[in-house]
Order: sequence, then structure tokens, then C-alpha cells
Amino acid sequence: MDVKCAHFYAVQDEKELQDLLADPDFNSLKNQYPDFLVIGGGSNILFTEDVNGIVLKISIGGVRFRDETEDHIIIGVS
Repeated sequence: MDVKCAHFYAVQDEKELQDLLADPDFNSLKNQYPDFLVIGGGSNILFTEDVNGIVLKISIGGVRFRDETEDHIIIGVS
């Protein structure tokens, strides 16, 4: 399929996401396209037509230490 996305962004970590969300150009686009599509790294999506808007792919993966108690270690997994 030969389809296109008007604006595609991909982030690999939290810092990239924070930088993107703070970017004035991105925020200007968000005003033009308030309903944009957010997909994850494991998304299996086949676009059958052009996307005239923003697609944001978030590929933040891994295991993160969150907290520790006497009996437990709390982690976050994505």
C-alpha cells in the first residue's frame, strides 16, 4: 500500500517525548490536528489511506525500578 502520513513522530525515551511535547512547532501542529493518533512500539496497524494529521509512535520499553519496601521491589515494565 502506498499511503502517507502528514506528520509522523517517533520517540525512544522519556526525554525525547518531553522534548517533543515542549517543541513549539509540534504544539502548533497539535492546534491544527487536535485529535492525533498515538501508537505503541508493538502496534500492528495497516493504514489503508493517507493520514492527514499527526501520528506519534512511542517506543519506550524496558524495565524500570520504581520503589522498594522491606518485602517488595516495585518495577515498571513497558
